[in-house]
Amino acid sequence: MHAYARAHGLLAVGPGDRVLDLGGGTGYGAALLAAQVGPTGAVVSVEIDPALSARARANVDAPQVTCIEGDALDPATWQAHVAALRKVVVGFALESLPSSWLAALTPGTIVVAPLRVGGQL
Repeated sequence: MHAYARAHGLLAVGPGDRVLDLGGGTGYGAALLAAQVGPTGAVVSVEIDPALSARARANVDAPQVTCIEGDALDPATWQAHVAALRKVVVGFALESLPSSWLAALTPGTIVVAPLRVGGQL
């Protein structure tokens, strides 16, 4: 729970925000984000595992949340859903931000992700 609180706090998620949740798993983070963005916001949760993505769709009962099956590392699988999203939370560690993300996201988009430095988080 503390990782969600920290990441969402760093993003300063609030009412009306539009958030991309990469590595969304079973939808727990998306459900938390839905409560934070409220009915005027939007959350798109991307999960590569079909079973987890299906569970997310079943678990999250909020009209402002869209749970899709896609590869969080490949913007081609989620890019159509992110035109107006300006905040990104990542649920897995990265060595660095992929250049493909920088090309896919609108300039000024805020990304919060755990970074791996020298193999360590």
